[in-house]
Amino acid sequence: MSKALRKDRISEDDIRQSYFRHAANAQLLRWYQFDENPVASIKNQLDLLTDEIVIKSPSGRICGKEQYLSAMNQRPSIPLNAHRVKNTALKVVENNALSLSADITYSEEIDSRNSQLHTQHLTYQTTLVYNETILPRFKSISISEASTAIVKNQQFECTYSSNRLKSLVHYLMAIVEHPGRDPEYLREILAPKFDIRLSEAKGNYTSFEELAGWMTGPVACMSATRHIAHSMRSKQVDENEYEMSLLFDWDGIRLDGAILTAKTRHTWRVVDDPSERFARIKKIRVRYLEPYELVTT
Repeated sequence: MSKALRKDRISEDDIRQSYFRHAANAQLLRWYQFDENPVASIKNQLDLLTDEIVIKSPSGRICGKEQYLSAMNQRPSIPLNAHRVKNTALKVVENNALSLSADITYSEEIDSRNSQLHTQHLTYQTTLVYNETILPRFKSISISEASTAIVKNQQFECTYSSNRLKSLVHYLMAIVEHPGRDPEYLREILAPKFDIRLSEAKGNYTSFEELAGWMTGPVACMSATRHIAHSMRSKQVDENEYEMSLLFDWDGIRLDGAILTAKTRHTWRVVDDPSERFARIKKIRVRYLEPYELVTT
């Protein structure tokens, strides 16, 4: 596809609002981790919700964070389960509130010896609101069931690590794309010792101060940016440690209004403590597949 053709497909609003999409998806993927990993913290689950949260599902209605906590404390143990996000759609509504919908395939193991799964196709309709941080919280969650089935002769496949890693990717992109460009948010997602190389032609960032300088320097030289991640692959390389590769289609608006594009391949090494809100970045390597290029009219 030529750059001239792609120009017609690039919306400045989509670029400028991209951080909303990343922030909302980071929270959605965090939502499933409490069910998928028994070590995950209820404190982090409550962190996703406003005090006035309303949750509607086929099993009933919950009003308020306290009622949700009570329901979770009384809930019996649940079988191994997985959540696969198929599609999401985001709208920015009044006062920067977000409307996020998602199609989910939920599966749980009901008979490991005979490889039987219970699957449900679910639709989520959610509203998220902001309150002084770059991550919005859920104000409402409505879950409806499209279909349900018992699937035989299919092994259960865990989605915890995949959702955990994707949530981290979305959060980092929300931090980088947010107009405030506040590097302090990075502290939560960096391992104590990290090594980040964002270009083959430049050196490595190994301290918070160096990375903060990148955020307030080169990143702030763009009026807005958008990162579309895809083709992610991951594997566990050690206990609570993962390696993943993914591609990014990047668009940016310069301060003079010109639009640039690029494409990169990332390789990450990530360490995960399930009791924390996010996994942490230990290493990043970036290779440019398509260098920065000005989009022409």
